[in-house]
Amino acid sequence: MPTRGLLAALLAALFVLSALAMALSDQILDHVLVVPPVPQEQLVLFGDETEGGTSEARLISAEQRHAQCLLRPTFAYPFCGFEVKLTPEPLKGLDLRSYHTLRLGLRYTGPSKTIRVLVLNAIAGYSKLGERESLKFNEIEFGVDQLRNHMVDIPLNALSVPPWWIKRRHVPPANSQTEFDNVVQIGINSGTVDPLGTHDFYIDKIEIIGQRISKETYYQAILGLWLVVGGLLMARWFWQMRQEVSRRKQREQELEAMNAILDRHSQALDQQRKTDPLTGLANRHGLEASLQRAFEEWEQHQEPVSLVIIDIDHFKRLNDTHGHLAGDAVLRGLSDVVRQHIREPQDFLARWGGEEFVVVCHGCKAPQAVALAEKIRKLIEESVFEGELRATASFGVAEIQPGQTLSTLFAAADAALYRAKGEGRNRVVFAGAGAGANTVPATV
Repeated sequence: MPTRGLLAALLAALFVLSALAMALSDQILDHVLVVPPVPQEQLVLFGDETEGGTSEARLISAEQRHAQCLLRPTFAYPFCGFEVKLTPEPLKGLDLRSYHTLRLGLRYTGPSKTIRVLVLNAIAGYSKLGERESLKFNEIEFGVDQLRNHMVDIPLNALSVPPWWIKRRHVPPANSQTEFDNVVQIGINSGTVDPLGTHDFYIDKIEIIGQRISKETYYQAILGLWLVVGGLLMARWFWQMRQEVSRRKQREQELEAMNAILDRHSQALDQQRKTDPLTGLANRHGLEASLQRAFEEWEQHQEPVSLVIIDIDHFKRLNDTHGHLAGDAVLRGLSDVVRQHIREPQDFLARWGGEEFVVVCHGCKAPQAVALAEKIRKLIEESVFEGELRATASFGVAEIQPGQTLSTLFAAADAALYRAKGEGRNRVVFAGAGAGANTVPATV
């Protein structure tokens, strides 16, 4: 699982991306439909002949979509223009309900000050083939000065149905709003009050700009993403809680196992006290606390921990030969030798029971622990204790490994100690090493 810092960075990045996605929603969602040049038969020219006028529209160039209007005074409101069919089928057009802008690349020369743009929509059961006025007229008129570099963006919601068409077609008020569900033609028309004369129109580009999905769906997707992230964070939190509970149970089980091992090796000690009265060292209770602290440092920070178990060789024979007072003197003298040469407070020395001692080496890897044990072994061998007594000791050394518990660490060191005894005593054996493991540098 990611650390808290990484998780915070990911959430910050997601927040920034969400803010950008909302701020740039139009650019992200916009979809452009380009109307390509069409064959000449898909160009519609019209004038005011149906109204008794003589104005005329001419197609100068189908390829350039260039038409020319000649407005003549025979009709009170002369007009003419041309339109582009969007599909080959006259009454089957494009559904532009998800589009919002009509972009025209338009050039105009002539005396007019206004231009009309028409968007004609075929209505099922109403529009008739060959009858242009049966198409629903959606139009807008704007000034020629609105063309910027021969370009104009027209919001579709700015178009309206002209009153003359509503009146002539007897359209009820409920159906007088604009419709874009079946657009068949887009056209250019002369203005409402255009000067007579010649008007040239060039349509360089027709683009219809819409959205891939609605903004509502887009924002719902962003919200859904955050709901998923929130759910994952909640799941992660529950998972961590379960892991913590599991770790606590595991530690409790390890403590129980460690207590069982300590009980087996410390039957001679007072179970209620933390200090051994003979040597002044910590007893099993103090040892347990040090071990638990070392194990937590290993688990949380991967600080190495090594364990050294020391057993005085032939201690029973020494007691039987020289008496228990002599044995006590050796125990005190040996504990002083060890205590003087460990790294306090990093190393923790305790009397385990009888003739056995334990050194917990915090932050110490196996090579250093083995070297320390070898140094102490030689010092004990060379020491003369009270009453001119001499003694030797055997050492078992183990370093905690990934996946290992306190009980398995103890078992490894204990097994190394018994190997040292079995191989002749007065030697250091590292857990898992070969028979020559006691041959190590004498310096720490």
